[in-house]
Formats: sequence, structure tokens, C-alpha cells
Amino acid sequence: MKTLAGVIAVFSMMMLFAGSSLAASNCHKVHVEATTTAVDPILIFGKYAGSAMVSMDGQPPMPAVVSLVPEMIKIEDDGTIHLTNKLTFDLGPMGSLTVKDNAVITPTENPYVYTMSSKLNNLEGTGMFNGVVGKFADHGQFSFATATISAQADGKICW
Repeated sequence: MKTLAGVIAVFSMMMLFAGSSLAASNCHKVHVEATTTAVDPILIFGKYAGSAMVSMDGQPPMPAVVSLVPEMIKIEDDGTIHLTNKLTFDLGPMGSLTVKDNAVITPTENPYVYTMSSKLNNLEGTGMFNGVVGKFADHGQFSFATATISAQADGKICW
């Protein structure tokens, strides 16, 4: 009987600590819809700026200012373009969230419109986003005719 009581006590303590660690990890599902435009339309692979609506855990979206700074560009023979960018979402007094954007843009039937898919990671944050970790995946369009990127991203961030 002592053994059963000991096993129950140990199991109870494990459940208590597991519950505490889950409660301490503050994770949120995030959805972002963003549109950016080239700061200088002549530099199609230059800096971009725009706006986004950011929603956490299905709450009403919050506006954010978006900036995109290219770090690496590689153009393949088939027209596919690999981009690495630094992407920052500034949510004003709440802080900012910066990610490394590893994008692949692929030609479509329209010669000036490309489809885009990205993996966003290596998060950094300020304000309430200080110490954040997580990952996102996004998809959208890159229009060379208007120097505009429109994208939607979904992911999860934790502190």
C-alpha cells in the first residue's frame, strides 16, 4: 500500500510541475495579412515598406507597420528566385517583431506576377515581444509591374 501511495504522490507532483511549465509557456497562434511596396520602384529587389493586420489567438487584428530589407537574392535558370530578407513588424507601443524571411518566388503565366511562399524564423522582439520564439509560413504574390508584395502568414509565437 505504501508503494501505491508513493507512486500516486510522485505522479501527482509530476502532473503539477507539467501543468506549471505549460502554463508558464505563453504561446499564441498568429495570423498576418500584409502588403508592402518598393520604397524605390526602380529597385525591384530593394527595400519595401507597408502595413499589416496582425491577429493573435483569433482576436481582432492590430495594425502594424512593415519593413522588408533584402539580404540575399539568387535567381535560378528556370526563373525561380530565392530571397532572404529581414522583415520587421512594428506594432507601436506593443513593440516589434523581426523575422528572417526565406522566400521562394516562382513565375506564373503572367510574366510580371510571381507566387511566393516563405518560411519565417529566427525571431527577435522588443517590448512585449522580447524573448519571443516561433515560426511562420506565408504565401502570396509578388508583382513586378507594381513593385508590390501581398502575403498572408500563419504561425505560432511563444515566450
